[in-house]
Amino acid sequence: MHDLVEVALASSPGRERPRLFLFGAPALHVAGAPVPFVAERRYQLLVLLAIHRGEWVQRDLVASLLWPDRPAMEARRNLRKVVFRARELPGTESLEAGEQALRWHVDTDLAAYREALSERRLAEAIAIGGPPLCTGIDAVGNEPLAEWLARQREQAASSWRQACIELLATSTDQPQRLALARRLLESDALDESAIEVLIRDELAGGRGAGAQRIYNDYAVRLAESLGIEPSSSLRRCLEPQGPAAARETAPDESDRLIGRRTEMTELRAMLAEPQGRLVTLVGPGGVGKSRLARQALAEMGASFPGGARWTDLQDLIDVSAVVARLAGQLGLELRAGEDPLEQVSRRLPPTRNLLVLDNGEHLDGLPLFLDRLLAAAPGACVLLTSRTLTRCRDEWPMRLHGLAVPDALSRDFDVAPSFDAVRLFDTRARAALRGFDLRRHLAAVIDIVEAVDGLPLAIELAAAWVRLLPPEEIASDLGRSIDALERDPTSTVVAARPEHASLRAVLDRSFSLLADAERRALAALSIFEGGFTHRAARSACEVALPLLSSLVDRSLVGGGADGRFTLHPTIAAYAAARLADEPSRAHDVHRRHTEYFARELAELAPHAIGDQRLLVRGVIGELANHITAWRRALAMGRIDLVGDMVRALWSFFENQGRLPEGIRELRPALAIASGSTSANRAISRSRHGLSMLLHRSGELSEALDVAQAGIALAEKGDDSEAWVGCILNTGMAHYTLGDNALALERFEEGLRVATACEDRHSVGWALGNRGVALQVLGRLEESRADLTLALEIMRELGDQYNVAINLTNLGNLQNACREFDAARLTLGDGLRHCAAFGIDSIGRYIELNMGRVCRNLGLLAQAREHFSSSQAWSRESGAWPMESSSSIGLARIDIAEGEHEAALARLRDVVRAAAERRSPQDVLYGASAYAEWLVARNEPLAAARLLRMVAQDPGLDVPTRRDAAERAERLTSGTPHAGAVDACTIDEFLLALNDPATSR
Repeated sequence: MHDLVEVALASSPGRERPRLFLFGAPALHVAGAPVPFVAERRYQLLVLLAIHRGEWVQRDLVASLLWPDRPAMEARRNLRKVVFRARELPGTESLEAGEQALRWHVDTDLAAYREALSERRLAEAIAIGGPPLCTGIDAVGNEPLAEWLARQREQAASSWRQACIELLATSTDQPQRLALARRLLESDALDESAIEVLIRDELAGGRGAGAQRIYNDYAVRLAESLGIEPSSSLRRCLEPQGPAAARETAPDESDRLIGRRTEMTELRAMLAEPQGRLVTLVGPGGVGKSRLARQALAEMGASFPGGARWTDLQDLIDVSAVVARLAGQLGLELRAGEDPLEQVSRRLPPTRNLLVLDNGEHLDGLPLFLDRLLAAAPGACVLLTSRTLTRCRDEWPMRLHGLAVPDALSRDFDVAPSFDAVRLFDTRARAALRGFDLRRHLAAVIDIVEAVDGLPLAIELAAAWVRLLPPEEIASDLGRSIDALERDPTSTVVAARPEHASLRAVLDRSFSLLADAERRALAALSIFEGGFTHRAARSACEVALPLLSSLVDRSLVGGGADGRFTLHPTIAAYAAARLADEPSRAHDVHRRHTEYFARELAELAPHAIGDQRLLVRGVIGELANHITAWRRALAMGRIDLVGDMVRALWSFFENQGRLPEGIRELRPALAIASGSTSANRAISRSRHGLSMLLHRSGELSEALDVAQAGIALAEKGDDSEAWVGCILNTGMAHYTLGDNALALERFEEGLRVATACEDRHSVGWALGNRGVALQVLGRLEESRADLTLALEIMRELGDQYNVAINLTNLGNLQNACREFDAARLTLGDGLRHCAAFGIDSIGRYIELNMGRVCRNLGLLAQAREHFSSSQAWSRESGAWPMESSSSIGLARIDIAEGEHEAALARLRDVVRAAAERRSPQDVLYGASAYAEWLVARNEPLAAARLLRMVAQDPGLDVPTRRDAAERAERLTSGTPHAGAVDACTIDEFLLALNDPATSR
């Protein structure tokens, strides 16, 4: 195999490039010498990047796969070390490490395989592929990585087997067909299509004994592995073939079962068990129960010595009709005066036989009938398809769900078509429209199969419309209604059941089989978003556990082992329409839903200043329901609920770095009319939270306006935290805008209010803020006293969030006082504190400040790690001020390491954005860094002019200005005419930055 891949890879320019073989045990060939890959993280990293074919892969994704049990920051730090170690390996020179993502351009056998597949060079693809992908590199105990690797292996194996089957079907080259069959059997010793090729080759050569031997060996393997016999079609291969023998035809494409290999294996195993006498395929209408049962009958019927029979129940109205139909199939004339079921049971063979009963959910007496039948006919086994369980004593249920849909990492054309839901859509679309191009419409097709959660009937109905509509329009229609899921009236494909003409008709039938209480419960449950718990269903919808259990049994509600329940998207849409038919009840259900999740958020609010892991865990598990409840509380004018919910919500958005989303959700609360104490409290709390998120994202003017308007409302609303919080947020906006004296005034006002309210928590909060202002004004010892006292108060009160903030600010103060070792220790304590309590957002600010300290200590590699971490998070979260500071820090590292062009590019981006945002402080910090760039380019006088501009600006903190003045003095000391070197202007700086030649 490697010889063929060598040829394929060497056909491109650069014959000496490293080549990575991923099929089998991975090995990197460099100049002909193999470097085996083992189960170490650096090799796992390289495999992960190689499988992504040179595309950028997000660092956070890689870190979460390699260290799933570690905090995010620690995992990212580990990743940096592993990247460094990976680069020590020969052949990894093209490994690129960006600030947020990684990639590795390397020739691989997997890429050659995928290219051959896409160009329909099947023989070449089959020769390259075959062995399992990347064996021997799984990490013990790392389930996420194991699952990811298993998914890659399954996709590769599935596409390889499909290629083999396609080539077998078209090839007339008998040696090639034999080789293909042997390759298939190496992959799966029970592959019947390969066995058939070998048997037919023996028969064609007049070697009947050889054909019989192959069949016998296969039958033994099949019996030992699965306890079944070969299929009837394989047995017929050995039967005499006369001239008049009918030629076998391929099954109708519209009725071909796509996917369900796992389900078929499970079903085969269940029916092979002696105790598996009643197996129920249960699932919602349209999930493919009947089609799977038909396939099972075709593949497994021959393994039942007493025979197998199919009985359709959908048109029958009672159990007596079922007995009559079975009697007719058995050729039995029922005698009057004798129990019909006894007569049928006696006629059934005593040896093991299979009865497939299709669509039995509507027959009330079916459970008793099945119990009696199985007791009276010991050889009978029943495979039942139904939308509900029978609850018979010996029932073995097998639930069917939608077909597999592509996940977030599998949306490209190389991978997505191997998912069963996409394959089904593509097959049906090509049947409806000759020349349908899946590659062109892949994104829309994935949207469609996701919207219907892989439901086969819905996929088929949607795919049929490509005759008239592009998939993009079908996907858009599905976003509004399930009415698009109607059968095309011109279609020649006959529906399996009458109601399969539309998904709505399928759901109408399911709904008609429910009791009134079940109908009302299902309609009420449609209010949930993203699933729900039993407790929520009981409180919000008054649905008791037995009722919920009944809906699960009827395949209308999904139940998971984690205690959460779900509604299929199409069922939820249908049920919501039913709820809307009762406006009064709908309003009541919506009200209870809103009140329930408002209470839940109120209970989580204390964790905003405590263990934020508990806050995040509580909110994220029900985030869709929490957001729905928040929006509905605003729409209903329930200001009491708004006031209860907002604290946990805005803290969650800040912690998770979802600033734009949080701002978007909180802004509508500003429209609440003030007046009552309750309204004033709700508005002021919302303004407090919104101004904090705006400040974090760099929207300073709006943050100032929002906080300022909240101060008076908070006082009227009798909420000291919101009152002091809004005052302090105005101070933070002034501080970030460079008005430090006014910021100090606001912080001192907040301290006075907190003291008057006897709110010790807010006193500590205000002291911490005042300490920051005192530091920037150069009053360093006063700052130290405030920050130390604030830290003591927050530790005493258990406010872990503000403990983290005060550790950050204390470390910054020590850095400003050039106590670098002490600063590093303090900030290290802060990082450990944030990790212990899940305070992710503040942890990133500490990373930024730790980068500054490490730079001052000359620890450039560690400084780069910290700056890169804070920059990646800030970009993702929309925290522009942090992103700006991180980029400036990285530019300074670039300058120190001689990467002048990279530094200049960073500074240009930062300063341009700062100028556009009207953030003069960030422009000046960028100017200070640019001065270092000029010094490195041997332009000290130009650098001195910039530093004097920085030193003279009152908006910057005193330590920064003092440092700039000292640097300018050193640069001009002893220089002739140094006194003529005046301060630069911001406009001159911007011009020079865009054209460095102007600085000379």
